[in-house]
Amino acid sequence: MKNRSKHFRWRIRPRIFITVFVLLLAIFIAVLTAFNLFIRSYIKADVREQLINLSAVYGDRDTSGNNKENESKPEQNRSKLGVNGEVLILTSEYEIVKHESASGLSEVEINRIVENLQKESVNLADIKELLISNNIGEYYVSSMPDLKDENSYLVFLIDVTVANRLVDTINFALVIILSVALVLSFFIAGKIATSITSPIRKIAKFAEQIGKGDFTAQELSFVDAELTALAQVMNQSAEKLSKYDSEQRTFFQNVSHELRTPLMSIKCQAEGVNCGYMDAQKASGIILSETDRLSEMVEDLLYISRIDNLTEKIEMQKNDLRETVESCVEIVKPLAQKAGIKIKLDFDTVPVIFSYNEKHLSRAVMNLLSNAIRYAQNSITISCKTINGEIQISIADNGEGIVPEDLPHIFERFYKGKNGKHGIGLSIVKSVVALHDGKVTAKCQNGTIFSITFPT
Repeated sequence: MKNRSKHFRWRIRPRIFITVFVLLLAIFIAVLTAFNLFIRSYIKADVREQLINLSAVYGDRDTSGNNKENESKPEQNRSKLGVNGEVLILTSEYEIVKHESASGLSEVEINRIVENLQKESVNLADIKELLISNNIGEYYVSSMPDLKDENSYLVFLIDVTVANRLVDTINFALVIILSVALVLSFFIAGKIATSITSPIRKIAKFAEQIGKGDFTAQELSFVDAELTALAQVMNQSAEKLSKYDSEQRTFFQNVSHELRTPLMSIKCQAEGVNCGYMDAQKASGIILSETDRLSEMVEDLLYISRIDNLTEKIEMQKNDLRETVESCVEIVKPLAQKAGIKIKLDFDTVPVIFSYNEKHLSRAVMNLLSNAIRYAQNSITISCKTINGEIQISIADNGEGIVPEDLPHIFERFYKGKNGKHGIGLSIVKSVVALHDGKVTAKCQNGTIFSITFPT
């Protein structure tokens, strides 16, 4: 049971419904609470003001409404809620001595209020804003002793029945509004959920199709820009995977062919020696040559495989790029001298500082130098400079140049031009340069010029 709950996943539709419901409910509770707190505080403040006003008006007057100097009786302040107070004179036995009505309370209501006071045995000497509720209405009550009669008390009443019923009506209306809003929101949420889940299902089906090896692009267009962008990314991924799959198939076919050729040659020479048909010394030379060729190719294959599957960021260090290029030149110089090729260096006079991995970049430069030595007639020019805010390395030879129809394909794996070896060297160069966010190009101009460009 615990394991099942651990792997439980919400569906989008119910999650949207629950989210909308909780959000609306939270908003409703917040609005309802704030409204009731505000309006009831407002009502109570107005009642308090009326009761204080009544106490001030009637506090030192006789029951006829005249003060000691027979001055005219001042009027009550106007209530914000539109209600006036009632004034009762009660004995200590809760008998009504006199009733002055300003709000029109009936005798039945007055008697019911007095009964409530008597039933609760309320001390008439000092009532402060006491709320009385019965089946007729709701009233706030305050009292004070009557200065004219020590056995009598002035009792002030404020009827808030209408105001409270208005609040209840508004609360009921808010509940109705919430119910209608919930119904509408569920309908809208359903539409939104469908607009999200339907494209996701299509994209998921597309992803499943890709997983099965079918990289056919799909015409997917949705209302939401994000989902349309996702569909476009999926199509681009499918296109790249299709290209990669095709390259992999070609890669393995070419590897099989390239490995089979030296292996067959080695096998034939070994069998010829074993059967006595071939000279052992001559055959051993061929076997060693083919073995070297095979070892070189396997090493290149392993290297390019490591480059393709590099998951961690390679370590980069800032160095003078001229030193690395010159070090590569020193390594291949004996081979160039043996072939009668002169190497010329054209470097900047100031350091060419760049952050790179020396091991990988040296491999790329060595491949280009080896390639230039193989095709050059008698000279190779190597430059390393900073030009127009970019670092450029160029290796130019004065050989025949690359055939125009081969030029667009020379960086493809196992593509061999005229006198090519096994078609991996230049693809390694391309991968290493891409690893350093650079680009490599080739052009024919009195020979072949390979150019590597890095951003500074």
